Order: sequence, then structure tokens, then C-alpha cells
Amino acid sequence: MTAPTTTYCQPSDIATALQLMKADGSARMVFDDSTPTTPSLTEVATWITENEDWIDDYCLDSWRAVTETDELHRAENKAPVINYGTPLSQQIHLTYANVITPLVAGTDKLEINQSNTWLDILVNGTQGTVYGAGDFYVDGQKGVIYVYNYLAHIGPGGFRVTYRHQNPKSTSSVPQGIKRACICLTAMRFCLSDDYINLFPDNPNNINLTAKYEKLEAEAYLKLNRYKRVYSV
Repeated sequence: MTAPTTTYCQPSDIATALQLMKADGSARMVFDDSTPTTPSLTEVATWITENEDWIDDYCLDSWRAVTETDELHRAENKAPVINYGTPLSQQIHLTYANVITPLVAGTDKLEINQSNTWLDILVNGTQGTVYGAGDFYVDGQKGVIYVYNYLAHIGPGGFRVTYRHQNPKSTSSVPQGIKRACICLTAMRFCLSDDYINLFPDNPNNINLTAKYEKLEAEAYLKLNRYKRVYSV
């Protein structure tokens, strides 16, 4: 089994943060699959990828390219706000902002429910480059799609969208706060599993695992709350 690729931090960052040593105390622990360690490189990398997904969900943002597949949205039966000089629209407020635009047919989808038949207007319609243009316009920064010339079935599941998103500030590197939060969250997994693997030596001068867990958790949220997106219409 191949270790999954991680983005927000690396397995080596976890070993460095926890200052873990090999069982015989001879050297710093390096997670490996070829000469299996407990936990293995694959296990640690898997913990990291799980925490990357959790961070994205908590912050409603991502610092890597992520695809949301078949995200369903309700079509409202109400008059939209009138903006003089632009057509009326049905609006789709996506879960994530920082949508990668323009949407690309074959990779992304923008489907509307017309009498229980899905029509992909990304293929059949025209994508506007400015607000009010084309059959629809995507405000990538806000994560809002304005649909002008097609009417979706009113109610739940009126729209089905597949799209990619990534915070534009992370195209070259992950913010240090996000990296540190991911390290803390992964280190918390070690604390919870230590009854079995006994990575932390018994030392009366060390803080206990419960206190260590709580300190890591507090630091993780302190970092993440700086990056958490506040949803607005």
C-alpha cells in the first residue's frame, strides 16, 4: 500500500513536532513502510489527509485544489434582487468560495433539473465573463453562480454542480497557520492511540496525555479560526 500524498504538512513534520524517538532510544523516529514503524508512514499520511479534509470543512476553504462532485442546491421560487441593466437570475450559493474559474466542460458541471432531467448548461449554454453576461456567470471569489436564461425545477435538488476550488493565496505554499493546525490535529491522533502503541515514554516530569491533547486541540482551533470563512449572501 502506497502512502497517500499530503499537502498541509508531511509525516516528518509530525515526528519533529512530537520529538519521537525509536523504541531503543538510538535515534529520532522516521516513519517508514519499508522497515515498518508503528504507526507506519502510510498510517500517518492517512491521518494527515483525513485532517486536511476536516480543515477544509471547518474553514469552508481549501489550500489545495479540491473537487466537489454533484453538490446539490435548492432552486428558490422567489423574485431575485433587481439590478438595473442586468437580467434576473436564479442564484446558487456554493458551499465553498474561491472557485477555480472559468468552469471547464468535462471537468466541471453545472446541471439544472428540468422535469427530473439533468441539463448541463456548461455544455449547452454560454458562460459569461462578467456579471449579467451569457447564460450564467460564476463569481469565483464569492462562490456564487448566477443563472440567467435557464429555469431550474423549483425545490430541493434544482441544481447539481461539480466544481474545483482553492484559496488563491496557496498556489505556491500552504499558510504556516494551516500547516501548524494540521500538525496539531495529527499529533492529537497519536495521543489517542498511545495506550496501544506506547510512543510517549513514562516520565513524571512530562505533562500527561490528556493535558497534551487539550493543548494541541486549543492551538489547532486558535490557528484555524483565523482562516475560517464567514458565510454571507
